[in-house]
Amino acid sequence: MLVHEIYSPGTESDRIIRCDADHLELIREILVDGSKVRIQATGRSMGRLIRSGDIVTLTKVSGESLQRGDIVFFRTQNDGLFMHRVVEIERRPPGVTQIRTMGDSLGGPDEPVPQSDILGRIIRIEKPVSGQPSRHIDLQSFPWPFINRWFSVFRIFSYRVKKGIATARKRLLR
Repeated sequence: MLVHEIYSPGTESDRIIRCDADHLELIREILVDGSKVRIQATGRSMGRLIRSGDIVTLTKVSGESLQRGDIVFFRTQNDGLFMHRVVEIERRPPGVTQIRTMGDSLGGPDEPVPQSDILGRIIRIEKPVSGQPSRHIDLQSFPWPFINRWFSVFRIFSYRVKKGIATARKRLLR
């Protein structure tokens, strides 16, 4: 799920700022300061949970509180900005943590992301409904933490099973 725009709540009308490499430090500063950031999502990688046009609320996340199933906002090595689900957390000594993420609609996991490139955790999803108040999902309230964790385990397991079957099939066909 690519990130397209940032909302700056608390103004008379939510001011929209383009989300690009120039605004990356602004996002980081806002989150480090303890404030929340609202971002409009674009893309299809998060399937039905987060769709283009949905507005997500980000909050600061520390490595210790990060859990499998969390949906995080992160920067890739080529300065791409994404929102994907955490499917694995590899804590390696001394203090090096790699996060593996995966879009819900994608066939496999992303390259590992250093903990320092995780900018925030998605805690709320607002789904605009034409002519009505938007619906929202609070990802911190029951049953969402359970659903998100279960889904992350299922996704990485199914990926590994498919990969194992494909490898076995190639060996048999040699």
